[in-house]
Amino acid sequence: MTTLSPKYVAGFLDALRQVSSEYKNTKDPILKRHWWIQELEILRKVAKDLDPAVDREGLLVPINELYNSLDELRFGPATAPLRPVKLSHRPPDPKSAVFRGYAAGASELLIRNGAPASVADNWVAERLTRQGCLKPGVERG
Repeated sequence: MTTLSPKYVAGFLDALRQVSSEYKNTKDPILKRHWWIQELEILRKVAKDLDPAVDREGLLVPINELYNSLDELRFGPATAPLRPVKLSHRPPDPKSAVFRGYAAGASELLIRNGAPASVADNWVAERLTRQGCLKPGVERG
């Protein structure tokens, strides 16, 4: 096992700060993926520099496979571990579950303050419809 010099550690932290800054300052998902890859490269290098046995023992195999899978996304479909898993008991998008939770919470608040459930539900539904929020597959008009 190698002891890393303070200068090496400072360089490592500077590199992580740079990658983190670039990552936070981009909205482009392809560039975000690039910065993920860069950070994985930094972490792999530090692990190998800290102890070369890490590589000999295959301890970086999961990180190496993640690195390669992210890099391969540039050329086509995701490898199996990166493909989304769709479960029958889960909404297609987690954001829709959060959205429904907020709507249910608003209705519940009205009910707790004395509104009948049907009135509370209709009130929330009307407000959401006015804002353009419709169930998936429902057309306007």
